[in-house]
Amino acid sequence: MLSLPVPPPPARRLDACAAALAALGLVVLTTARPVQAQWTNRYPKVEGYAHHIYLEGYELPTLTSGPMDPAPGPKGERVAFAARGWIWILDRETGVARQLTTGAGIDARPAWSPDGSKIAFVRDDTRDTDV
Repeated sequence: MLSLPVPPPPARRLDACAAALAALGLVVLTTARPVQAQWTNRYPKVEGYAHHIYLEGYELPTLTSGPMDPAPGPKGERVAFAARGWIWILDRETGVARQLTTGAGIDARPAWSPDGSKIAFVRDDTRDTDV
């Protein structure tokens, strides 16, 4: 079998007009100001927490990578906590957590009633925060 070397492709030459346009593009790219989206972040930046802002407005930001706001039940057998924007209840004996709330709002800060039959929490699903 005979192997022949392949010559490199011919070099391209820029004409004067193309060179001027390329230089102008370089000047524009290096001097242009960055475009900034118009949005506000209602959620403060907290060290160690991930924040995502979706400009479309149909997804909610992720505020933490794990459970937060633990609230032990009055008898200590269950723990309510917030995770992924919902309230969960953990059975300490089995180690199984079940989701208590659903919806588009961000649920946080669970608190048990004294007898353990109810849980109050904060739901943020508008610009106003209600309990």
